[in-house]
Parts: sequence; C-alpha cells; structure tokens
Amino acid sequence: MERRTWAWASAALLGVVFPLVYAVGVLSGFTRSETICAIQAGKGPSNRPQSITESAFPLSHVCRWSDGTTVDLVPAAINPLLYACLAGTALCSVLAVRATVRRRRNSSESDVVPPPTR
Repeated sequence: MERRTWAWASAALLGVVFPLVYAVGVLSGFTRSETICAIQAGKGPSNRPQSITESAFPLSHVCRWSDGTTVDLVPAAINPLLYACLAGTALCSVLAVRATVRRRRNSSESDVVPPPTR
C-alpha cells in the first residue's frame, strides 16, 4: 500500500476516534453528577458539592466543596488522547497531501518526452 494511502487512512481513523473519545469525556458524570462527585471524593452520596463547573475544551467536569476538595469526573487520559488525535490527524493529513503532490509531480515529469540525442 502506498504511503499516501496510509496517511489518508490514518487521518480518517484519527478523525473518527476523536469524537468517540470526546463523547466518553462529555458523558463522564453526565447523570447524577452531584452524587458521583460526592462518592468519588469519599464524602458519601448525601454530601453535595458547593459548585460544579464544566469546560468543553479541555474537557472538565469539576466539583468543588467549601473545604477545598475538588474532583474532576473526566478521566485523566481523555484530554491527552484528544490532543493526540488532533495532532495525529493534522500530521497525517499534511503527509497525505505532500505524498499526493509529489506523486502527481513525478507522474507529470515522466510524461515529458526527452529531447532526441545526437
């Protein structure tokens, strides 16, 4: 298989993986987040956090209590995976375009008829 085919396939695969990883992060603690925060903080399900803040990028779902305890419901690996998918998609896309341009340039150069030699 050609290099440009691998690059395009890799870019497409990473482009598909990104929304899946993002969905896992978004759905972390999506339902009953106050209860899940309290349980993960070791405070018991009845001890509700003082505030919950969410961020879309980087993904976070942070619960805060008045005693300074904080818990992020988004797994720690999600954001590095998102950045890796974005960087990989960009890199593979650039490599695929570069390979395609080189191939077209090389094929057009081979179409040129050399001048006759004397």
